[in-house]
Amino acid sequence: MKYRPGSFTKNFAWHGRGMKKLHEAIRAGFGSLLRPVQRQEWRDNSGIGDSNLELIPVNFFLHNTVADGTNFITVDELVFQAISAEHARSFDLLALFAFHLSKVGVRDGYNVGEQNPAGWANEFVRKQLWQNGGWTIAELDPIRMDSFLKSRLEAVHEVQVKCRANYRHLFELCGLTRGPGELINTNPQHWSGAAVFLTWDRVLADNGKLDAPIPQLLELLESLEIHKLIGIDQSLLLQDAGAFAEMYVDAGCLMRFSPPGAQGARKRRVRQGNLPYINLNAIRQATTDAVVVRQLRQFNALQRNRASATALKALYENRCVFCDMRLQVGTDPTEYYSQAAHIKPLGKPHDGPDKLGNMLILCPNHHLQFDRGLLRIEIRSGGFYIASRVDSDPLNGKPIHLHPEHALDADCVRWHFEWFDYNE
Repeated sequence: MKYRPGSFTKNFAWHGRGMKKLHEAIRAGFGSLLRPVQRQEWRDNSGIGDSNLELIPVNFFLHNTVADGTNFITVDELVFQAISAEHARSFDLLALFAFHLSKVGVRDGYNVGEQNPAGWANEFVRKQLWQNGGWTIAELDPIRMDSFLKSRLEAVHEVQVKCRANYRHLFELCGLTRGPGELINTNPQHWSGAAVFLTWDRVLADNGKLDAPIPQLLELLESLEIHKLIGIDQSLLLQDAGAFAEMYVDAGCLMRFSPPGAQGARKRRVRQGNLPYINLNAIRQATTDAVVVRQLRQFNALQRNRASATALKALYENRCVFCDMRLQVGTDPTEYYSQAAHIKPLGKPHDGPDKLGNMLILCPNHHLQFDRGLLRIEIRSGGFYIASRVDSDPLNGKPIHLHPEHALDADCVRWHFEWFDYNE
């Protein structure tokens, strides 16, 4: 199918200020209030004017609702994140996600149509950029992008090249044009929950609804292939999808933005950081032999992993290799707790090795910081050293003392360091 790019050829540079300009415009346009704003009022307040063509790119990120013949800028999760938090890289990534959801000019649901000037970008992510569980950096090569756009855009070559330049610039603004290997780290742990909320917000708004049952919400994530737009394997999204849906419904769906005391008053706002871990795959009934075989393999791998973790914990006597502390969890002085962290994650899309050299024994706090990339391991002077992104962290530069029987896999250590090699 061919798409008409429309005004996507306009300048997305925003005078070099990137997505921060979008963040500021949203705050100013809404006056820091969570209420729908008439389009003209938003334009007057946003600080973005038509004279320098800065307004047009905003249309690809924000959502419009027409009520009683009046055009409103919709309050949704992207707006909430801009108003409730200072600008950060997580907002940029959510904004890029919003662009991939955008249906500028489309009024009849999420069916792709030639009048949809952003539909080609959605297709690019789902059909070309996402492969084998993540975004592949090679697909952001300008030549490959040009080849895709040639097959999708109903436009002359010069316009296609302008669209590619603008589109690739969005990835550059988000720091997504480089990586340690084939895959790009989209840093989903910081914004995937907001992306799921945003998906439901916009689908409900497009269909004139305020809420939807949980099964319908979950079906939308699968039918729209939201995991591909986030840049992760589907199983990773399904692990948390049930929790996201329960919290979305508990928060009131779109009614969570209603003013207190109004009909459908706003319910308790649930923040993404409080999400519990729920694995939907584990509770779904196996309906095919292939599913049964896969689950059996996963169970066997899990059993092997637990055995290795137990052995390694015993080797270190449950001491964190970063801080050397042991967490006592019982009155018996022998009752201690620690966690086994994988340096390179097992399974898709990273396929880290299932061996002791890919594991560390850490306390819960440092396990979380390691998984988020706040703490990394640097190889220098023939040894392993802790590298913290917090300059005042006393752990920064501290050597790691490993048990003589435990040798870390240097390739896994280098992979982890490079995977989180970005600037927030």
